[in-house]
Amino acid sequence: MAKKKKKELKDYLTIKNIMSILLPEIAFGMCLWAWYYDLIVLGIIIIFAIFFYQMLKNKAEFSHTNITLAIFFGINVILEVFVFIPGLISASDLVSYNIVYSALFFVLNGIAVGINKKKKDLLFLMIFIGLVLFCMVMFFIISFNSYSAKPIIYIYPEKDMDVEIKVSNPERFTVTYPKYEEGWKVKALTDGTLIDSNNKKYYALYWEGKNKSNTIKEDGFIVKGKDSAEFLEEKLEILGLNYKEANEFIMYWLPKLESNKYNYIRFKTREEIDNNMKLNINPEPDTLIRVMMEYKGLDKKIKVKEEKLTKVERKGYTVVEWGGTEIK
Repeated sequence: MAKKKKKELKDYLTIKNIMSILLPEIAFGMCLWAWYYDLIVLGIIIIFAIFFYQMLKNKAEFSHTNITLAIFFGINVILEVFVFIPGLISASDLVSYNIVYSALFFVLNGIAVGINKKKKDLLFLMIFIGLVLFCMVMFFIISFNSYSAKPIIYIYPEKDMDVEIKVSNPERFTVTYPKYEEGWKVKALTDGTLIDSNNKKYYALYWEGKNKSNTIKEDGFIVKGKDSAEFLEEKLEILGLNYKEANEFIMYWLPKLESNKYNYIRFKTREEIDNNMKLNINPEPDTLIRVMMEYKGLDKKIKVKEEKLTKVERKGYTVVEWGGTEIK
């Protein structure tokens, strides 16, 4: 019996079989880092397709399938305990799904072998269970998706002028005020007042929307909750906000930040902000400032590289936007 198992293990430990595990795992890991849902789904499909192929076609069926699943199970447990639970990366729910799924596979595969049930029946049962679990997990993730909260846009022209602003991804909007209808068209006065076509006045344009990027990055700041106001005063001045804009930013976010023992705080790069929601402004401003903070409440400190911020100078006709999002 021992010799048979040893032979099966030897049959399993081939370059082809090992790569069939490592390559999908690497691809899946990269998808989690990128945090694109379609790539994650594709990675999961590839991995489980390989599992089913190994189960139905491989000569060392029982040994090969279970060893593969054991490795997959172990990798996901390690990710869950040492990476996701400490909050280093998001998408913990998908890893939990994989752990549950592979654990169920172990149980059902053992039952099938014990009662000599056909492998094909097990295949259809696992596909059904997998679809149900996956739909539940995706529903949970979508229900608690992150949102860009209270981004508002100020316009400061050097002379009264008509301004039109359009965004690259309006389908991601969940709330806008005034209502976004193929763009915002306003008359901007030098004091910052905005007037729409119905002669209604606003001090800023407001929107909230879905935000795809929602993970702790390698850089940022770890700030005590009680030090949040002082931290924001310093950083927002560097990023180009005047005292009125910074005051409003702090008044909105301070209650959320101070309620946590520590906060991971990071200010998104201009490239990241534009990738999520690019602003097309006509006429184009001399200075465009976009400040988007992301944060996550922490019970204890974690190590991150300090983010480098560049001093922003305001010149001429200026448009300023600020907002933020909580990392779930």
